[in-house]
Amino acid sequence: MAKRKAISGSGIINTIAAAVNKVAEPQLPFVTKETFRDFAHQLAQAPDTVQNLFMTNLCNLGWYQKFTAMRQYEGMFRKLYGEDILEDQMVVYATDTIKSRAYDPDDATRFLESHPLRVGQQFIQSSLKRQYQFSTIEDVITAIGQGEGYFLSFYNNAVTAMWNSYEHDNNVAIKEMINEMAKEGNLRLVPVAKPTDQNTVLAMKVEVDTIASDWESDLTREFNVAGYNTHTPSDELFYLFNNRIDALNKNYNLAWAFNEQYLDLKKDGKAIVMDSKALADGAIYAAIFDRTLFEVHNRVGHPRVTAFFNPTTLEDERILTCFTLFGMNLFANSAWFIDPEKVGISGGELDVVGGDNANRGDVKEIFVSAIEAEEGKYADKFGTFSLVTTPTDSNTYIDPESGELFIGANENGEASGDDRVLQVRWTSHLNSNLTVDKMIKLNV
Repeated sequence: MAKRKAISGSGIINTIAAAVNKVAEPQLPFVTKETFRDFAHQLAQAPDTVQNLFMTNLCNLGWYQKFTAMRQYEGMFRKLYGEDILEDQMVVYATDTIKSRAYDPDDATRFLESHPLRVGQQFIQSSLKRQYQFSTIEDVITAIGQGEGYFLSFYNNAVTAMWNSYEHDNNVAIKEMINEMAKEGNLRLVPVAKPTDQNTVLAMKVEVDTIASDWESDLTREFNVAGYNTHTPSDELFYLFNNRIDALNKNYNLAWAFNEQYLDLKKDGKAIVMDSKALADGAIYAAIFDRTLFEVHNRVGHPRVTAFFNPTTLEDERILTCFTLFGMNLFANSAWFIDPEKVGISGGELDVVGGDNANRGDVKEIFVSAIEAEEGKYADKFGTFSLVTTPTDSNTYIDPESGELFIGANENGEASGDDRVLQVRWTSHLNSNLTVDKMIKLNV
């Protein structure tokens, strides 16, 4: 981490005065430690327009110093999303080639057949627009009049209070976004006992090792609800912990379970700690995910410091307005460790992109449209697809992970009255006895 620069009260005042004097006719003098207190009197005598400019620049300077420099590595999730600028709205696009067909020595052309790209576009997004009030000009003048040390403390406290409030609201928004994703079944749940002793830590370590190895060594569709074929290098991994688990395990167990030095994780901003009841009412206690899972951006022009007239005090006061977009990328890998007693799936629904009818030679995409969890428990939409119908054409098969159904050009299907249908089955990874079926009607 870069060493923080010492900021003096005189330096702050002179920086702001220089900015004000460039816009208004020079009225604010250069100050030293000896003349610092005198500046309060001169600012109090300045015209309202100059005082307003002073307050605006004070807010801007203070906010951006904290926002972009001094707090760069301290806020939760700050390492993940930085300070990107987004023009309009966040859209995540991804393309993924359909899996190659198995090589058939009797028909080599099958292996070379081309298939359309899978194109996904996902909107999982929420926003936060909040305002944080900054001190009035009278408070600033009083703080300057108390001396350089007092003013510097006032300055840091005032700006830090705004920052902390904004950071807290960010975390609340992210927490609620995660909770909604969990309720919808869009997060892959991994039932493992909470790591509170050596045996439970070992069990979690095995899961983490296996998942991280799978993500890094090969492409997989198993850990994102979009079924996107992707991988995550180890240096792109981030970790999230329930604060009670963090308190019980840091410095030893977590470092062992996640193959990292815990203090290094904290220093690098790759270990994120949230309130014990924050995620799914405490059912989810840890997570491992690709850094691209979260998309958080400030809208153009925000944070923004603006003024408003307070009729009660007859003063122009300043407020900081923050408009931030939060999104979760359904194409990114993530695994969410959950108390096994909090997992229970009771049913679900399948749907088909473009409808249930299909022509010979089509590629149909089947997906879990809804999931039902037992009361007070959680479930997810992850599982495997299979064909219950025995195809009469060897070119007909289904990708077990993505749900893509390839229908052969000569497929007859099985008779069901006057219809010809293919019966697709989805099996939950949380309960192998829980299956959901979907009938695909073939156009004759």
